[in-house]
Amino acid sequence: MDNRRIVGRISNSRSRNSKKAPLTLKWGGRPYKNKNKVINIPENTKLVNGILVAKDEGKTVSASNLNIKNLIVVNEGTQFLCSKKRRSKQTGTKPQCNEENSASENSLELFNGYSPMNDLWFSPLQVFGSPGLTELFSFYVQETSQIFIVSNSANTVNPFKTTLPQMAIANKIVMKLLAVLGGQHRKKFGYQTDRIEEDKVMKQLYDESLLELERRVVDPQEKFSFVTLACILILASIDIFFDQKQGLWRTHLYGAKDILLEKLKRNSEWTDVVSQRQKISYSVGEDRESFLTRWFMYLNVISLLSSPKATRQAEIFQQMDLDFCPSADRNNNLLAREDLKDIQPTSGMEPRILAYLSRISQMVFEKDKITSANGMEELMTQAIELDYEISNYLVTSERERDEVLKSVQPTTKNLRIYQFLRCTNLLFGLTALLLLRRRILNLSQRTTLVKELLTRISALLRDKVPLNSPAESCLLLCIFSCGCELIDSSLVSLRDVYIRHLDSLMKGGISGAKIAKTVMEECWETGLPWWEVLKTRKQHISFAI
Repeated sequence: MDNRRIVGRISNSRSRNSKKAPLTLKWGGRPYKNKNKVINIPENTKLVNGILVAKDEGKTVSASNLNIKNLIVVNEGTQFLCSKKRRSKQTGTKPQCNEENSASENSLELFNGYSPMNDLWFSPLQVFGSPGLTELFSFYVQETSQIFIVSNSANTVNPFKTTLPQMAIANKIVMKLLAVLGGQHRKKFGYQTDRIEEDKVMKQLYDESLLELERRVVDPQEKFSFVTLACILILASIDIFFDQKQGLWRTHLYGAKDILLEKLKRNSEWTDVVSQRQKISYSVGEDRESFLTRWFMYLNVISLLSSPKATRQAEIFQQMDLDFCPSADRNNNLLAREDLKDIQPTSGMEPRILAYLSRISQMVFEKDKITSANGMEELMTQAIELDYEISNYLVTSERERDEVLKSVQPTTKNLRIYQFLRCTNLLFGLTALLLLRRRILNLSQRTTLVKELLTRISALLRDKVPLNSPAESCLLLCIFSCGCELIDSSLVSLRDVYIRHLDSLMKGGISGAKIAKTVMEECWETGLPWWEVLKTRKQHISFAI
């Protein structure tokens, strides 16, 4: 290629009396001879010896030059730099965020020294004329969105940080609710702000959102939209995260179910002709519909598992056929395993493990309705077969992953992240077995089959899940349901593992952790199962984070 350059040449379209002439770009030629002539050039560019080049001013982020859209990321690779690396830009020190300087073998570099207090770097922005709204929304995007996902890595797409904020830009009601969620999180963290003023802002945003949502649910065009569905799921999360006293999350999930049911009914091909249930499929796609459907299914399954008895929410199993492993995705899952992508970084488990948890929650619902000995015998047979299936799958799938790792050569960091996801996936699988054996098969806390599970789960939590890591909030169901079962004298020494994780979650602002700790300690004192304690308290809790 020759040495021709892109240069600015003066057009003759303006009169000679003009002070400035427009600049046109042409390929080839040479700089204009009259270098004293003043011309219009694009912003943030300059002429050097007649050649148009970009300025390099090294601008820094400030409240005046940062637009709200800078908060929204599509490719999050650069957004998940470790906090140490971000802070190095301010201190001038050399960043230490490479594979050679990774964390120790017992913890992930990803979680080492993680502190949202250190990561907050956005200034309040003037958006929609409301700096309060913008500041809280910024906090959600940069901090709160992280606790919804088990593994935060450069290669992980976090829909809570991409899809929801993108929806918020186009729909102010979504932005307001995300700001409330972020504000509640920041409040629990104990940030030193004008607490009274911020509470007023959050209350105003919350009230305005509810009024707008009331308008949407009576509008035929908007009632069944994905924006309305997203708003209801965010409302459920606000209650699950920070205030479960009124149990509003159950009402919100019931409303979300109605929206999806109506959508499914409009598509008759998804109706089971035998049971007349509407089929809803779990998809790992990154589009908005797949994400919201996935989120809805996860919230329902996990919240039902921590319920002491069947509630109106459990009717979902009579109205919907939850398909977590569509046949079209089975081959894709095998390919994903070869690429070390078979475990979802958002939930920390495979869709198949979530399917097992869903089946167990359905069995809990069915068990409450059984009135005959034959019906109970049939359920017990199904439970024993499911126990065998889960146990066998956990062994074979882990063996297959070991074989895959022998044939691939992932980077040190990717391998560490995948090994951690294997750990969380196994924790959910073992918790499924524990719930099945305790709640359906009625095995005693002191049986070997239960104690061995508890010992193995406790070891994984102690050795593989770092304190103060984002994964803790997603594992709250495992921490609670397993910790409450440490009744046998041989297991008492393991209690501290669970207390430390719950204390860590409480410091992180998760209100459900405080309830979990109170119930857990009562189980240890009385020897009662946690669902009996919750029944006595007339309390329903959800750990669907």
